[in-house]
Amino acid sequence: MPDPRLSLALLGLATTLLLGGCQSGPKADAAPPVDPKARQAFIEQTMGMLHHDMLAATGGQMAGVLNLEVTLDRDSRPIACSTHRAKASLAVQFPQDMTATDRKLLASTVQSQCWKTVYPKVPAGMQGDKGEVQLVAPLVLLRPPYVSEREQQRRQQHADNQFLWRTLMRDEPVDSVGLALIRYQADAAGRVTGCLVELAPHPVRKDAFRMDGALQARLNRQCLNLDLGQMPGFAPDAHGDFAGNGLLEYAPWKVGRD
Repeated sequence: MPDPRLSLALLGLATTLLLGGCQSGPKADAAPPVDPKARQAFIEQTMGMLHHDMLAATGGQMAGVLNLEVTLDRDSRPIACSTHRAKASLAVQFPQDMTATDRKLLASTVQSQCWKTVYPKVPAGMQGDKGEVQLVAPLVLLRPPYVSEREQQRRQQHADNQFLWRTLMRDEPVDSVGLALIRYQADAAGRVTGCLVELAPHPVRKDAFRMDGALQARLNRQCLNLDLGQMPGFAPDAHGDFAGNGLLEYAPWKVGRD
């Protein structure tokens, strides 16, 4: 059978993560290997999702080195997330003149995000006997030397999306994976004057999307009752109008998680 343990390297540099490759050697009694193209696509998509999510979770404000271990079931749902001390060969890549974030805080942040990430579908043939695959991701997270205007905008959008997640989507029961695109308008007091919520497939989990008209209708109704004056980026224009949009990922394993 195939070896379900993969090595996934994610090495951080400034505001980006330099992504290494995955390595896995089949056992002597292994079945025919998975399609190389499907395997490579899975690896690249997984690295891309972890790249994006860990940058967002740490906000570029945390620094340190650790190993993240993720176990996915046959539906690519995370069923185990844990962090461990990195090997010395990885730790030496951390700059001596940079102060590391408290290890427990960094581990908690990374582990929390691990449970919320949307992972690509595990190709047939990569799972072990239980239909699971384990990813091992060595992480080197570094603070950027400066924060560009684009990065400031990205952080602001993330904060606004987090507000929408907590107030609109977090506790909604869902049985599929997708994206919620939210367009909103409000007056100078933050009262919503218009809102439109659309659902769409997630780029890495199009297979798991199901159009849910009832969910979409609930989100549209609830959006009209939001107090956007509490949104971190609330800033009405000279006419007292405020408008924007948000993009939220949803999946069954994300329900109830901040």
